[in-house]
Formats: sequence, C-alpha cells, structure tokens
Amino acid sequence: MKITRNGAHDQLRGRRDALKRLGGMGLMSVSGVLLDACGGSGLGASGAASAADQAAALGYRLVSVNAGSNLGVIRSLQGVNGPPVPAYLGVENIPPGTTPTANIFNPEGLDLTSVYSQMGINFVRTHDLDADGTGDIGGTNINRIFPDWSADPLNPANYNFAPTDTVIAGIIRSNSSVFFSLGRSDRSMVGLPNNSPPPTDFAQYAAVAKQIVLHYNHGWANGFNYGIQYWEIWNEPDMGWTSANPPQQYYEFYQQLSTAIKSVDPTLKVGGPTTVTNNVQYGLMGSFLQFIQGNSLPLDFYSFHWYPFFNDPLDFIVLANQYRTLLNQYGFSSTELHLNEWNYSLSDTPAPEQLAAFVATSLTSMQDAPIDRSCCYQRTAPLLQNDGSLTKAGSAFAAVGGLAEMFRLTTSGQDDKGYSVLAGRSADQSEVHILISNYQIPAADLGPNPGGNSFAIPGLATFILPDRRTISYASNAGYYVIVEGLPWGSRMYSVSRYRIDSSNQMTLIDARQTNGAECVISAALPPPSVELIVLKAV
Repeated sequence: MKITRNGAHDQLRGRRDALKRLGGMGLMSVSGVLLDACGGSGLGASGAASAADQAAALGYRLVSVNAGSNLGVIRSLQGVNGPPVPAYLGVENIPPGTTPTANIFNPEGLDLTSVYSQMGINFVRTHDLDADGTGDIGGTNINRIFPDWSADPLNPANYNFAPTDTVIAGIIRSNSSVFFSLGRSDRSMVGLPNNSPPPTDFAQYAAVAKQIVLHYNHGWANGFNYGIQYWEIWNEPDMGWTSANPPQQYYEFYQQLSTAIKSVDPTLKVGGPTTVTNNVQYGLMGSFLQFIQGNSLPLDFYSFHWYPFFNDPLDFIVLANQYRTLLNQYGFSSTELHLNEWNYSLSDTPAPEQLAAFVATSLTSMQDAPIDRSCCYQRTAPLLQNDGSLTKAGSAFAAVGGLAEMFRLTTSGQDDKGYSVLAGRSADQSEVHILISNYQIPAADLGPNPGGNSFAIPGLATFILPDRRTISYASNAGYYVIVEGLPWGSRMYSVSRYRIDSSNQMTLIDARQTNGAECVISAALPPPSVELIVLKAV
C-alpha cells in the first residue's frame, strides 16, 4: 500500500488516536509499522509540524535522515580481542587439569572465520587469546612463545611458535589486521593466577620481542612476511605493576621494547600503555608522556581500556576526549588513540537485549569520538555463543559492521543518553541503512555516586570513574523516521525492518515495497532494543 503526499498528513492526524490505542501499531502491518507519506517532493513546514505532533502524541522519537547527504565514510571500529581460529581445533581450548570458573572465549575450539566475516571484524588484538597462554612471550602458560627465560634468544630452537603461528595465520586468513600485544594473558577464567607480574629481565624480553617481530614479518625461524604493523607493549600495567612498583620501571621497559622493535623496521607502530584505571597516580598518563617526549621515544598509538562501572556508553567518549586532549597537550597530536578493550560493566550480567542495545549505542557513539581503533573484549559479555552463533549483542555488533564503509548520512533525533541513530548509503546508491539503538542506563546507575568517583580494589588498584549522570528519559517509546532525498526517483524500493528485543534477534519483522524520494516509517520500539531499517532499490 502506498499513500501519496496529497492529504497524507491529514490522514496521519486522523489516525493519531487509533495509533495510541494500538500502542503504535500502524494500519499497514500487524508488526507495528506505519509506512506512510512515501513519494512527493518535500514535506514542507506543515508536514514537518504534523510529523512532530504525531511523534509527540505517541511518545516516539522524531528522527530525520537525509539520504542525499554525505558526511564521509562510516569508520569501521569492528575490532575484537579473541581470534577467529584457535590454537587447537576442538575442546583443547580449556587447559588440561583446569575447570572453567568464568566465561571462556570459544571453549569448543571452533573455526569462527565465517562468523567473523559476518560481524565485519577486521582488527584482532592478540591479548587473552585463550586459557593456554597462546601469544604470551613469557610467564608460565603452556603455550608461551619463549619457555626458558635463561635461553639464547637468537636460537630458533628456543621458541615455541606453533600455537601462536596457527592463531596469527587464522587472523590473516580472515582478512583482519593483527594487533600484537606483547604481554601475558589472564588465566583467572580457569582458576589460575593472573600471570601479570612484570618481567625480571627487560633486556632479555626486548631481545625476544625483536626476534618475534622478525619471525612474523621477516621470515626468521621458518617464519612469515605478514607485515604486522601494530605492536603493543604490555597489558594494563596499572593493575599490579605501576600500582605496586615505581612507574619508571614500566617506562624503562617501554623504552627497551620500543627501541628493539623499531630497530627491525622504523615504520612499525609501537605503543601502550594500555591503562585501565584512569588514575594519574600510576604514572601512565602525563608522566608517561613526559618520559616519552623527554627521551625522544616513539608513541604511534596510545591505548586504554574501559568497562563502564555504571553502564554508561558515554564513558567511552568522555575518556577518549580526555586522552586526546592529554596527548595533544604533550605534542602527540598525530598519535592514534585506541580503545582496545571495552564492554559492559564487569560486575553486571545484563539481559541479552540490554547488552545488544549497549553495544550498538556504544559503537555508534564512537563514530564521533577521537577513537582510531576499538576492540571489544568478548569473554566477559560475549558476542558469540559457545556453539559459535551470534548472541543478540553479536547481532548488534554485526549490524553496525554492515554500515562500515558506507557514506554517512545526516541524521537528527539521536542524543547522548542512549538513543542513537546511524545511517549510511552504499557507494553504488543501491541501499540505505538506518540503525536505531534505544538504550537506557539502569536506574540504579543514575544520579550522583554516593561513594564518589574513586573506586578501590584492595591490593590491586584504584579507579577514577567518570561522573554518573542524572537522566530523565522521554520520547523513546518508538521512532518516527522521516527519510528524504532517496536517490531512486520513481523506481520501486523495498523497506525491510530487523529487530533485536526481548523476543527477537535481528529478526525480519516487516518488509514491503514503495517508491518516491521520501518515506515515513514509524513503529513502537521500547528500550532496550535495536532496529535496523534497510531501504533497497529493486
């Protein structure tokens, strides 16, 4: 059914009461959509006012999308921690003699290459690859690359490359870039110590790291020529290293490793310090940058981690802006900023649809933050089921990935409270995607924090938290989307709607065809939920 512009908005007014009684259910579909006012050459002032009235009467968000605009290419921030191919295919992803005490990523040892492609993943960080310690340089995990710390680092026989070789090859085959983390992995998921004490011999560690670079980029020790660009120096030193020791120890470690890596190839990108506490007292913010600057050391990227204690996606943007300002202040304006561990609060277990909305809102909001790379940490709040299928959060992640490299369109109606809108048009103009995420911060996490912004984990670290917010949610019971500037003229196009909520997981809930340069689409969409609207020329 198609309704032309003439008289359409009078009909909309006449339907208002009926729509309210039906909870937003349009007359065109039992799935709750109103596809109306398609065609015509412009809504005009009276039409826009009518649309605003209609949205307000329903408690919906008025959203506009200009399909003829172009704000540049939508950036891909589809990075993850966790490899597409494990070190061993099968159940060996759980070390012998251990029992899982928390989520383990890919415990069945599945080849996830196809699902990684589905999710648009193109950047994989090699931290916490598995519970066997694959990718670790030293430590005590069974898959560590250099098992005997007293051995000669120039002798290929002293290296255990095979498990990590398998993982890196899988990342490369999945068409993802490798972000190599030179550190140790977390083993707490199988009840073992965290394996995080600092190395005892920095010079030896740097020598081993150099040979690892040569192995993967220059064929040393029957190696490869992958051209891996990113090399990160340690993981979260403010959790057990600089919180217990002088930060100058980490500075010296960084100096030796960055020098060793650059001696192989000065074009490689090195960085750190992977801070997680946001606490200046651990010396990994201004003092670290001052040391880098004073010693003329490279810092190609600055990496930080965050899991919002109070489940506010705005935390990522607040912290990114703070770190960007800090980097610029010390003259590192060209240094990339990486948020290479993020997810929901580590202390909460959200409903699947809540996590999905959080993921979609977070990734959408990052488009406007000074974040060059992001990597979702999958183990704590999974994107994948143990059988390799997507969770609802994984489906949301994939939906955002589907917009990557599209031309970003001008939109209105989004806010910084959790209601996000991201729209894109394909390069060949055959498709327009509109992703709406309706997320609400849990009520218990709103308002000033009674305990203040300092949170201590005794014996480990103290975190400095962003301010909690006081928010009154309104006009988020659904959406009233006005799409203008569609490029297809009188040609027919399809309108398909996919939803994530308590009952759906990116389920196709409505599909129809229409034509015209404009389209109005309206439906109930209470939080937490995600909706993907795809308009496609037919």
